[in-house]
Amino acid sequence: MSSAMTDMSQGYGKFAEKYCKVCQKAGRFIGCQLALQRTGKARPDDTLLLGNLETLQGRTSCVCCQSILVALTRTGFASYSSLGEAKAQLIFGGSPFHIEVSPKGLPFSGENMLMLRQTEPADVKNRLSFVDYYRALDLTRIDLDLIRGWIQTCDGLHSDTFGQVALDAFDSGLLWLYLVDLEHECLVKVATKEKPRYIALSYVWGRVDMLMTLLENLDRMKQPRSLSFSSNQMGIPKTIRDAMYLAAKVGVRYLWTDSLCIIQDDPSTKTMFINAMASIYAGSYFTVVAAQGEDCKFGLPGLTDCSQPRKFPCHFIEFPGQTMVTGNDLGLAESSVALGTRWTSRGWTYQEAFLSRRLLLFNGTVSWFCHNFRSDEWLAYPHGHENTSLDQTFLPCPSHLIGEIPSWPDISFYVGMVEEYNVRDLTFDDDAVAAFAGVISVLNKVFDRGFHFGLPEMFFDVALLWEAGSSIRERSQLLQRRASLRTNLPSWSWMSTKGRLDLNMWTYFAPEFYKDSTDKELRPLLKWDKVSMLGGRNSTIEYSSPVSSLPPGWSAIHGGGANYRHDSQPGKSFNYPFPISQACRTMDLTEYGTLLHFTAKRASLLKGEPIKVNIRHQGQTQPVIEHFSHTKCSLRTSTGEWAGILSSDCGDFDSPTREARAQCKLVEISECYVSGRKSDPNFHLMFPELEYEDHPLASPTDRVWQNYFFYNVLWIELMEGVAYRRGIGRVIREIWRKLDLETVDLFL
Repeated sequence: MSSAMTDMSQGYGKFAEKYCKVCQKAGRFIGCQLALQRTGKARPDDTLLLGNLETLQGRTSCVCCQSILVALTRTGFASYSSLGEAKAQLIFGGSPFHIEVSPKGLPFSGENMLMLRQTEPADVKNRLSFVDYYRALDLTRIDLDLIRGWIQTCDGLHSDTFGQVALDAFDSGLLWLYLVDLEHECLVKVATKEKPRYIALSYVWGRVDMLMTLLENLDRMKQPRSLSFSSNQMGIPKTIRDAMYLAAKVGVRYLWTDSLCIIQDDPSTKTMFINAMASIYAGSYFTVVAAQGEDCKFGLPGLTDCSQPRKFPCHFIEFPGQTMVTGNDLGLAESSVALGTRWTSRGWTYQEAFLSRRLLLFNGTVSWFCHNFRSDEWLAYPHGHENTSLDQTFLPCPSHLIGEIPSWPDISFYVGMVEEYNVRDLTFDDDAVAAFAGVISVLNKVFDRGFHFGLPEMFFDVALLWEAGSSIRERSQLLQRRASLRTNLPSWSWMSTKGRLDLNMWTYFAPEFYKDSTDKELRPLLKWDKVSMLGGRNSTIEYSSPVSSLPPGWSAIHGGGANYRHDSQPGKSFNYPFPISQACRTMDLTEYGTLLHFTAKRASLLKGEPIKVNIRHQGQTQPVIEHFSHTKCSLRTSTGEWAGILSSDCGDFDSPTREARAQCKLVEISECYVSGRKSDPNFHLMFPELEYEDHPLASPTDRVWQNYFFYNVLWIELMEGVAYRRGIGRVIREIWRKLDLETVDLFL
């Protein structure tokens, strides 16, 4: 026995009654290895036999044996039905520890191993800088003192990080709001100029009956004790009651939650608050995320004595002198960002996380997120420790925290937001615009002229080029039209759809829209008029000509990736120029409907066979994946000549024969030129028709570059005098110009 093991054994007599002799030996083994580890003399691949699992089960008075058995069976490394055939050993391979299980008495093979993580030592002097220590937790109850500590430390470390300048970007002019007063347990009306400290709640409603504020009960909700969170007789769902309890326990007087703080049957104030979501969530002290459960009855497990037990994704093993944690890093990390939960699949919750300054996220575990750091109850690091920095941690973070908001019209940033939001679920499709209104209100500040039903007006002709995304595996996310009943979502906007989008054309053309380019050009052909809902003056969607010189104030910088600079921001450089949003511009208060008016040239072509999509790696000639697209088909003339490609908004080209030879009406919207290397797989993935055997550029050639001239066209269908978008397409320029074109005046 080593000297370290001998020294360790002297202090283990106190464990004689609580632990069996094998586990006392395991405690000495662990203590010895940790002592040697601190000196840098740890011996890798040391093992200690724990014995037959049925024998461990029989040691009912040994807390270590019982905790080992619970951990192994609940993590799937062992089964109660076959304990007699399995044995286990403790392994130290340098770091961390493992318990290996050998089923059916077979020799240990180093394969079936449960990872163990160390909990923080009682003496901080024994901490090692290279070890991520876990925190010994009460698996049934949440430590409110830990949460209070996060909040206080976060306030002290970087309370000014999110300053007034940033908050101004979220100012929607909201003058007042309703809050739940936790002191008087009722609804109160508070002026925003008073800067009330309140917690906002983000949760899943679900299809359940719940107390809501209505015009008929508003006065009653304002009466003291009308909203008591200590009683379930009020009709307040468990999630909201738990959030009220939490706010009171951390010393915050007010809570904001949509079901109580928005009058659900008052259209005027409801619209006002929905449009002010940016102000409401950004103005909160922090946002509580209730990520567990299918609806608002689930609550925040582990918060109160009457809460249901929480499902913590790890287990503790109590060795003598050292508690170990079953270290499922992936499971804990996924739980801490609510991956795979109902909350992350809901449309409304997307903007709630995006607009929040700080998040306290409940999902079995509890985690705290601010702009700079993340803290998890299972990791024994104080908030603000370098290992909790968002720049350093290996752990994921919720998508698009508020600190990521760009100060310029970054189209790639917006593409990421739209793609993620559009695959999320809404109980009512009519909410598609409202559930994204907070995001739009923030980005309006940096995208010149704002947005029209989710399309940035400064890139409007580019933004019309959205397509149905293709997915070989996830057919559940195929694009489909929303069943809007009241709002009549515009067919020309991606907001009228739900599912996977392909926005590659946005990121391809938008950066070149306001500068001269040698390899691509998109020239708008139409004047789009937004139609007023009240019969007033229509408004034309305007932007600088993309084929002219740089917008005013811009200059090109030679060299480097970010090579454009604006006079108003001399210290910054950008990847591409863009119109600067004018803060002093008079706000257009006109309410526009879903119709667009335009005059364009129209022609008809026939739908042909589905397009084959080839996916290959750089430099390879043979495709890695080859499949027929369910969203794209050929376009052909009446004589059978190949004319272009058509992308259906709702993939209906699964069958090579479906709707083949059916006529479709097309209107031109822009003229394009692109040039790319023939060997570039990304270029051909953007324009898969270039590999189609009937395409003029697909014939064998020695040319390194391919120059492609085409028209972007909308596939439309006329119903009761109004055109509806059915898809988007590209037609070879020479063929389009030879068609029988007619000029039409349309409402889309």
